[in-house]
Amino acid sequence: NRRTYCLMIRDVAHDLAVAQDLDEGTSTLELQLQPGLTLAGRAESTEGGALTNVRAVLVFWAGNTGYHLRDMNALTNSPGRFEIPALPPGRRFGVYVSADGFGQQYVNTGTDADTEAGRIDLDTVVLKPANLKLAGQVLDAEDKPAAGVFVSLSGDGQPSGSTRADRDGRFRFDRVCEGTVRLYASGNGVY
Repeated sequence: NRRTYCLMIRDVAHDLAVAQDLDEGTSTLELQLQPGLTLAGRAESTEGGALTNVRAVLVFWAGNTGYHLRDMNALTNSPGRFEIPALPPGRRFGVYVSADGFGQQYVNTGTDADTEAGRIDLDTVVLKPANLKLAGQVLDAEDKPAAGVFVSLSGDGQPSGSTRADRDGRFRFDRVCEGTVRLYASGNGVY
């Protein structure tokens, strides 16, 4: 599974962008900015109200690799709405949508051919409140506390998070949504 590298150039002020895949033989590029694509969406809670402080983090796909471009996130001034402008058309994108005190959802825009210049209005994203807590203890193969291991939380609609177990192997997450949760623990060469 080979990683594809890509160069993306954006002019947000003029809504122009271009992207070019790179390989070992690439030495000189002539690129021309083209009219950009805007991803737009809306997020609301399971109770139906628009959320404030919505974050949308772009995932840019090059080949089979999705790059989380955290520097290209979109905060909103309008309750529940977000926009990410000046994206190169003809590419595949995804967006992780989240809000403080709520879970997150991933939205895929579709295949490369589906992303022409203009605007893609995503379906409304519904986020569950992260109002539950989850705590536990990590034990090693000998049933002894695994001190200092990293514990990660994920799951469909869950906020992603990580923490480090204390000296007794105990960990705690204060923002968890109702539903299935996956926990992963790793450290000291074990998983």
